[in-house]
Amino acid sequence: MILNLIVMLGTLSGRCEPFDTYPRTYDLLHAAGLFSIEQKRCNISNIMLEIDRMLRPGGRVYIRDTVSVVNELHAIAVAMGWASAVHDTSEGPHASWRLLRCDKRF
Repeated sequence: MILNLIVMLGTLSGRCEPFDTYPRTYDLLHAAGLFSIEQKRCNISNIMLEIDRMLRPGGRVYIRDTVSVVNELHAIAVAMGWASAVHDTSEGPHASWRLLRCDKRF
């Protein structure tokens, strides 16, 4: 099951509350630009923990965001025990966007 995090977190009010997913978990999550938008009002570590809660073991998350945000998220993902890698977008290595792929281990 795929869940686009932009749609999911776009339903939140201004209080940075978790999204009720009970009893579902997800194999694949995708976020494009979410963290650069939400970092102004929410702690991005808390959002990553929420993603960890929603993602099944063996699941994967793709995050497309600015270079600085992706670098910060990569460090958080490694600290959470996820296997993660940063990739360039099709725009090349000098683009302002990067792709972070994270795999939640069993």
